[in-house]
Amino acid sequence: MGKAARGGKVRLILLAADASQNAAKRAEGFSFTAKAPVMVLEVSKGELGHALGLTGPAMAAITDTGLAAALAGSLAGENTERYGETALSLKAQAEAEKRMSQKKPGRRRETNR
Repeated sequence: MGKAARGGKVRLILLAADASQNAAKRAEGFSFTAKAPVMVLEVSKGELGHALGLTGPAMAAITDTGLAAALAGSLAGENTERYGETALSLKAQAEAEKRMSQKKPGRRRETNR
């Protein structure tokens, strides 16, 4: 996760509810480095690990903006007060990235000379 955070690729950090204080501090550090929000989930490390196919991770990083926005939106549907602001921010970011990727490369504006 550190390499992805330093590379600015992380869009969302998920932190298990029972993560240690040290893991929470590391997540905040990654968040600061990558300028990505941290969402403290209402699930344990075991539940997060089961969902990811891993053994008890305290945190996970999402690098795809669309996936991060969809996941945050789903969580906001369950708990708007806790996740709503982050979901809206990630949705706006995903929409902006989509608009940028839809611009056709190589097209130049014609000018009259």
